[in-house]
Amino acid sequence: MQVMESDRLRALLWDLAADDLALLECRIVDGWHYRDIAVHLGVPRGVSADRVRRLRTDLRRKAKVLGV
Repeated sequence: MQVMESDRLRALLWDLAADDLALLECRIVDGWHYRDIAVHLGVPRGVSADRVRRLRTDLRRKAKVLGV
């Protein structure tokens, strides 16, 4: 059962645009602060925080639909 869930989660991540995946990786995996992400992307801090929030919310919704 665990394998199937991880496969579904992996599929959700594969469906993300490359820049969205990179953004989540910077925040979640690497632990960057929003201000550092903003500087890296050349956008205001609020924009980077909002994008991460929206991506996380969208992934949670999709995972829930898949029963993960």
